[in-house]
Amino acid sequence: MHLKLETHGTIAHLIFDRKDSSANIFDRDVLAELDQQLDGIPKCSKLTALIISSNKPNIFIAGADLKILSTATGEELENLISLGQSVFSKLESLHITTIAAIHGACVGGGLELALACDYRVVSEAQCSRIGLPETQLGILPAWGGSTRLPALIGLSKALPLILSGKIMKPKLALRKGIVDGICPQQHLISYASSFANRQMRQLPVHMLEHNPLTVSLIRKQAQDSLYKKTRGLYPALNRAVDVVCTGVRVSKQESFDNEREAIIELSQAPKQPN
Repeated sequence: MHLKLETHGTIAHLIFDRKDSSANIFDRDVLAELDQQLDGIPKCSKLTALIISSNKPNIFIAGADLKILSTATGEELENLISLGQSVFSKLESLHITTIAAIHGACVGGGLELALACDYRVVSEAQCSRIGLPETQLGILPAWGGSTRLPALIGLSKALPLILSGKIMKPKLALRKGIVDGICPQQHLISYASSFANRQMRQLPVHMLEHNPLTVSLIRKQAQDSLYKKTRGLYPALNRAVDVVCTGVRVSKQESFDNEREAIIELSQAPKQPN
């Protein structure tokens, strides 16, 4: 077992603690276990909120198992990406308030899980970091990160973060609008619990920024800037521009499909030298 579910009154607490590992990472087994745990949540009618946290000292969730990503066949990778998208969408669709209580590294798939929650709070500890570094690995966020981050903070803020793979300290993540609050580590769960009685938040509608003309302008500026820097040698960056900019103009499912198609394509492409 890699997850433990506790119930305290009307609040459920799901704790990640990957067995025999110093880090929480996602593979098929962990995703399947998470899927099973989420299936049980709606059956408990008294619950009003779910808090997700980690039992590791310095890591919330460090993303996907990179060994699997680098060795998987196209079919295996497609199945893994589809599973992750499905499980995180199930989390997003729960009819209770969901809060990610982040202490330590919350990167890649870890942040993608947190983005599927209604709220994100983070400890102010030095080890807490937030980001989507996938493009630095020659791929892109494909468990919903390329779709949900722009929906949360807007395309003009999200696209540079995805393209740079920037890993942020908590205060910067708060200023960017990615997390909703910061507190000392010892108060993290109680602080997260204070969000339980809030109304489930509707994502902001970035009407002006996500209109066709503005999206086209942001896309062109990003493409021109990338070409000056890379001369087209890093396909993950160009594919990320396409997926992220297209994602704000299509349905969520279409954007997920684009994420999945892009990461499979990139994983099978010849690797560029550093």
